[in-house]
Amino acid sequence: MKNQYMHNEKQVNKGRNICLDLIKGIAIILVVLGHNIQYGSGLSYYSSEAYFHNEFFQFIYSFHMPLFMILSGYLFYYTSSRYEFKKLIATRFSKILIPIVTCTLLENTIEIIQNLNVDNTLSISYLVKHFINSIIYNLWFLWAIFFCSIIIICVSKFLKDSIAVYSIIMICMLLTPDVYNFYLYKYMFPYFLGAYLYNKYGISKRISNLSFVTKSVSFSIIVLIFLVFLSFFNYDSYIYTSKISLVGKNIMKQLGIDVYRWVIGFLGSIFTIGIIILLDKVNKYSFAFSMKRGIGLIGQNSLGVYIISTLFININLLFPLTEKFKFNVLSLFIESILVLIVCYIITEVIKRSSLANRLLFGGR
Repeated sequence: MKNQYMHNEKQVNKGRNICLDLIKGIAIILVVLGHNIQYGSGLSYYSSEAYFHNEFFQFIYSFHMPLFMILSGYLFYYTSSRYEFKKLIATRFSKILIPIVTCTLLENTIEIIQNLNVDNTLSISYLVKHFINSIIYNLWFLWAIFFCSIIIICVSKFLKDSIAVYSIIMICMLLTPDVYNFYLYKYMFPYFLGAYLYNKYGISKRISNLSFVTKSVSFSIIVLIFLVFLSFFNYDSYIYTSKISLVGKNIMKQLGIDVYRWVIGFLGSIFTIGIIILLDKVNKYSFAFSMKRGIGLIGQNSLGVYIISTLFININLLFPLTEKFKFNVLSLFIESILVLIVCYIITEVIKRSSLANRLLFGGR
């Protein structure tokens, strides 16, 4: 029986790195869980910002977006190695900016339709300003990937991935104001850069050469440190509340928050990746295979799930259905499963059209 499931898994995942799909799947599941804690636990829970003090929410937000960015940086190394400068720039625009613009246009159109009975005097100038403003703030994670990859493309092309230059850029990020969503891009940059350099210099091969005992002890220490760090996570630890710039703040306090936030993001990501690698080796039971396949499929469509679930939130689709709810773990997981299934189905439908796939998901 074991051999049968191992054979099935090899057939299903032929040509793909199932472990990467599992990591992306877990990451997007955490994103949906986090959003549902915030927007799907009732009006009083949301308006009181009680989610900021929810321990499960703190656990998720300590590392879930850094984990996504680490994956993006790791995979970007392959992209940067494959294409020349002009092609790289072109692909960043086509695969990232086009989906942002398209999704924002779709979102704004839906908002206009929703508000027709409320306000039918919206001017063209207002709509244009609102559209531009929405583009700037919408799908911030895609903007972060664009921001980070453009920096690395330029430094790699013209300055040969100079560590000194990257260090100067990091310092400049701390000393520049947190205008618009740039504080989120700056927060994500070390994860993207670190994973990119990790792949470029083949550090994974060096780690694989370590003994089992050394790897086990190192991982155990990382898990322990992560759990200790997690116990100190509080309201100021969120990037959304304290942001990142040192300008106009208590420098030592803000720097301590920034360093803590970056470190726990790396620790939590390593913790999660390590657990997934261990679980990936489980092939004995049909349930394990089914779970892995399901999470892997979600991971393959993580971009679509991210975009569609974000759209649901932005057009206020989820909140009216859950505003009378009270926070409950069971309802949270049921909501999240339903959101994941709906987003997965919509993503699969969209991907069947090459034009829609290119406009909404960058042709992925």
